[in-house]
Amino acid sequence: MNAHHTKIELCGEEYAAVVLFEWDENPIIKGVTIYRSIHNLYNTKGEYSPRVERISVDITAMLNDDQIDALSNEIVECSEEAA
Repeated sequence: MNAHHTKIELCGEEYAAVVLFEWDENPIIKGVTIYRSIHNLYNTKGEYSPRVERISVDITAMLNDDQIDALSNEIVECSEEAA
């Protein structure tokens, strides 16, 4: 399984995303996950404990055909640039 790092706009905000795909003649998208880092200062006990938590959400089922095609085209373009 290959991974392509990109950014996706969702509800007016841009998120870091990872697209998992396999190659046939064209990329076949298997999954799209967005990531967000949240800076927390306190733990669940109310104690000061600064840390960064990374939250991920699989949004594959939310994407329509046009969005999947756009991601597939982006992967092809990036692979052509790398060659």
